[in-house]
Amino acid sequence: MCVLSHLKKTGCGTANPGGGRNVWIAPLDGFVGDWGHIEDATGQVTTAPIMKPGYKWVELEVSEKSLKLVQNLKGGAGYQSWETAFELKVAGMSPEQRLAVESFVNTEVVAVVRMNDLQKVIVGNTIFPLEFEVTHDSGAKGSDPRGYTLKAKNDGLSKSCPFLDDSVILEIAE
Repeated sequence: MCVLSHLKKTGCGTANPGGGRNVWIAPLDGFVGDWGHIEDATGQVTTAPIMKPGYKWVELEVSEKSLKLVQNLKGGAGYQSWETAFELKVAGMSPEQRLAVESFVNTEVVAVVRMNDLQKVIVGNTIFPLEFEVTHDSGAKGSDPRGYTLKAKNDGLSKSCPFLDDSVILEIAE
C-alpha cells in the first residue's frame, strides 16, 4: 500500500531564508561504523558519530552568501534515487588554501551544513560519502572575485538529507 503524506508550505509569518552559513566535514576513514543515515520518526539523526582517535570535524569557511544545498530526486518510477550536493565559495589565493584543497584529493567526506535558519543538515553519510570538485578562478581584473568554488556531491541515496538534532555535539578541530 502506497501512503502519501501532506506537504505544507512555510506558514504565514514564518521566515524561510535561503542559503547556509557553516560547513563541517569529516573524512570517511575517520568514522567508527556507519553514521548519517539512521534517523528517527521526525527525520532527524539524534546520535553523534563515533570518530577514530585523532579525527575531528573541520570547518570550511564560507564566503558571504555563497553556500547552497541542492537535492534532486532523479530517475523514472521504480528507479529513483536522490542526488545531493553542497556548493560554496572561499575567497582568496594563498599557499595555505592550496594545501587545504590538496587534502580533498581522493578523499570521501561526510558533511554537516548549518543553514541560515540554523537548522543542521547531514549531507552524505558513511555509506554514500561525498566527493569534491574544486575550481579556482583568479579573476581577470582587480574587481573580479578571486577564490575557490568547492562542490561536494554524491548520487544514489535512497533518502534526502536528514536533519541533525540540536542535541548532537560534533567535535570540531580548532
